[in-house]
Amino acid sequence: MILNVSPKTEDRGLRMRTLPGLNGGIVCVLQAGEKVETLDADTLVRVCLGEKGKWLHVKNSDGQTGYCAAWLLFESSSSPPAASVSVLPALLVEVSEQIGSNHLRLRDHPNDAAKTLAGESAGTILTVLESRAVGLPKVGVNGKWLHVQDPQAHQGYVSAFYVQEYISPAETPLPARQFDQHQELIPLSDYPTSQSQSAPQVETPNSELTPLPAEQPQPEVPGPFPQPDTPVATMKVKVTNSVGPRGLRLRSKPNLAGSVLKVLPAGTLLDVLEPVNTALSKLGLFNQWLKVKSNTGSQGYIAAWFVQALTPLPPQVVTPSVPTVQISSPPGDTSSLLYEVPLLSQDNLYGNAACSPVSACMLLEYYHRLNPLNRTETPRQLIGRLDPGDGTPGKGMSLSNVTDELQFLGYQHISQKLYASLADLKAELINGPLIVTVGVTLVGSGTRSIQGPGNTSHAMVVKGVSPDVIVVNDPWSGKELRISTGIFERMWKLGLNGMYMIRP
Repeated sequence: MILNVSPKTEDRGLRMRTLPGLNGGIVCVLQAGEKVETLDADTLVRVCLGEKGKWLHVKNSDGQTGYCAAWLLFESSSSPPAASVSVLPALLVEVSEQIGSNHLRLRDHPNDAAKTLAGESAGTILTVLESRAVGLPKVGVNGKWLHVQDPQAHQGYVSAFYVQEYISPAETPLPARQFDQHQELIPLSDYPTSQSQSAPQVETPNSELTPLPAEQPQPEVPGPFPQPDTPVATMKVKVTNSVGPRGLRLRSKPNLAGSVLKVLPAGTLLDVLEPVNTALSKLGLFNQWLKVKSNTGSQGYIAAWFVQALTPLPPQVVTPSVPTVQISSPPGDTSSLLYEVPLLSQDNLYGNAACSPVSACMLLEYYHRLNPLNRTETPRQLIGRLDPGDGTPGKGMSLSNVTDELQFLGYQHISQKLYASLADLKAELINGPLIVTVGVTLVGSGTRSIQGPGNTSHAMVVKGVSPDVIVVNDPWSGKELRISTGIFERMWKLGLNGMYMIRP
């Protein structure tokens, strides 16, 4: 039997639990209107449906199974129970600034192969043509699509990854109950309450709708020896601007279930309470957590994908399984790093303007060699995937215009940054090779080469660094180049100090 989640749950959702009762752990949160399949006999379902205190065994569309409050479900063929509150206003979203000067495509169907109807610039306000309960959990989530209407009344679908909820200055944000990689950024709705944590939990008809009681951190038991899980601070990290005005949560545990100890604004400096090698292997990676201490002494865990290294990085520290070799450097200097990235040449592809897709393909091939499950393509194949308007043969394309093609191939951790510093580049290089945009002069007579700085925008792969040299794979010449740091920075500045990271 197919059941629907009652609209009474509003934007708070209905919790699926591991056991029938409030003591069961939370498997996921179902949104109002979401369909579930019952795993109990139909006769039992009809007896329990709508009854307070009864629970039903169900399965959602993602295949997750658990128990839900029967009084907050109704049969799909029947009329839904009326919500006890007024209808929420339409959900508005804003095209994120992360698209830069590019445009977010409005498509006629929710997939990357669909026809492009319009391009929406950063800051454009879109009206979501789905209920708030269905649309809000998708906002900011990779691989999800939103049905929207733009200010010109064009209707279609946009990638939910590139939008954020629009809150006008006169509005107060609604608390969001969603579980995804941007959970650390949503408005707080689980502040500690005055309810005693030791008080017995009383089951009431609306217990499934109330906020979770915050878990209190357990005090460490003092002993005669230092605690092994609280090492001294070894490096500092900074909360990145990507958290926006909502800040980053410091939690009592290294997961989303940990209670919120405090909210850290962008720019906050933190001491890392883990070995440097361990911490660096987590930086910038989704679903990794760092144990840190604030300047006020508060200790807890933060999402590693929203911080960056601040202090100078130690030599030769990379994510395990990433092969590196040493760049020739003066005796005693072990601060150099070089990844073995395959070299590809752009030749005459795309009217001699294929530096962006060819650079991307070098990274695809690199990750494919690390793990054959990571997909790779030739530059010609990737160019064949481009949508109309992604670029112009002979003139090239922005790297951001190949993002959806790379996501289709399974590369879900893609980011870009303009006006980056050399320290930013070195910090990102710890996690793997990356692409930069530079300003150069392309020399095409006889043997191809580049001269810099120059006025032609060009993409190439940074695969190594030493104190005085940046090592790149250049798609124009088809060669590995070793460029002095000073010359590289002048070339890079003409490319707006752009970095583009592609990771599985």
